[in-house]
Amino acid sequence: MYYLQSFRSIIYILGAICLLFLPGFQTLLSGTLESGPMQGYPSENSVSIWVLVKDCEQMNWIIRSGEQRIDLKVEFEADEQPVDGYRSISREIEGLNPNKQYKLDISLDGEMVVQGKELIMPSQTSPDFSFLVGSCADYHKATTKAILPVGSYDIFRRMSRVEADFMLWTGDHLYYKKDDWNSYENMFRKFVEMRTKDQMKQFLTAMPQVGTWDDHEYGPDNSGKSFEGKQDARKIYSQFWGNPYYGENDQGIYSNFTHQDCEFFLTDVRYFRDVQDQPGCKMLGDQQMDWLKKVLKSSRATFKFVVVGTQAINTYTVSEGYCRYPEERQQLLDYIKEAEIEGVIFLSGDRHFAELYRLKSEECYPLYDFTSSPLSSFSKVTPWRKERDGVTNVPDTFYGRQNFGKVSVIGPIGKRKCKLELFDNKNKQIWEIMIDERSLKF
Repeated sequence: MYYLQSFRSIIYILGAICLLFLPGFQTLLSGTLESGPMQGYPSENSVSIWVLVKDCEQMNWIIRSGEQRIDLKVEFEADEQPVDGYRSISREIEGLNPNKQYKLDISLDGEMVVQGKELIMPSQTSPDFSFLVGSCADYHKATTKAILPVGSYDIFRRMSRVEADFMLWTGDHLYYKKDDWNSYENMFRKFVEMRTKDQMKQFLTAMPQVGTWDDHEYGPDNSGKSFEGKQDARKIYSQFWGNPYYGENDQGIYSNFTHQDCEFFLTDVRYFRDVQDQPGCKMLGDQQMDWLKKVLKSSRATFKFVVVGTQAINTYTVSEGYCRYPEERQQLLDYIKEAEIEGVIFLSGDRHFAELYRLKSEECYPLYDFTSSPLSSFSKVTPWRKERDGVTNVPDTFYGRQNFGKVSVIGPIGKRKCKLELFDNKNKQIWEIMIDERSLKF
């Protein structure tokens, strides 16, 4: 009996070895593409690509256009260790020609998983462009709808069909739940959970994606610089996005990039944030404020979109807002006036409703803040009465259901216009505002 069992064991081992050489079985052992490829920030001479893979040992990318071909063997870095077999990989490919159309091929462990994916490059024939904007994408099961007016991820299927050059997230693109922020692995798992939803996977591949964070993909609700896990949060965020860079001195995630004749300034309202309403409290912090002043001053963009996770222009809020950091907020507004920074428009989220704000003063042109929220989270159906200050609220722009914004820059150079639009979760337009570049000058 002993010899019979030993013989059977040998047969099983030999059979397993033979299976390894069968093409079908090798395919089963190769890594899988779980989400992506997603493009990051748009650039004329480079492309940023993100993918989520599982059980992958080797990955190769090919960027091709006609006779030009760039082969990249993706080497996994030391800080890209897998969690439950998942790896989040983001890389930037340089040396592209802005006048060419490129396609992407991806192979995992020798198996082709993406072939001929067209990459979206900035137009070289027209300066006109548009982008989507939104925030607050919590995911709820259907049972929650009986309690809160919660949307689903279906909004992203509809947004995938909207013609736009890229998507700009203004924060809370996912929500850490209790205990998620207590470890690197749990935060990583939350990103995997969000990025592998079918509707989200479709949307992420439909157009380039860029953004900044707010509290819910940073740490606990309303958290700031005292959050102990902020370095892990920063590391994970940079792994799952394709922004041009992430802060300075290994701190924060702020960055900037240009698109056509406009520039985008992605601020970080969490990493350096003090507790609000305290004497001298700061939301951006000195390092980031110095950076923001410098890049605003050097910019020659027609429109300068300052992206913030927290509302910047309104003068009162019952929640979080830049108005609860009055000294630093005034410092930024004064600098815009003193340095004559023209064309500034703020884009924000966070509040679970949408609204347009406009701050008027004799010393400066009108400053606008377009708040778009929520994408799928519960919404604030009616406005807070205390927030109806009558000073910054633009009439008839409050909307308390799931929504997203669209920003279009159109017209000839020198006579550019910025069109702000708000859409509901069925892609129906709610309102539209047109801003002439000449109205944002000193």
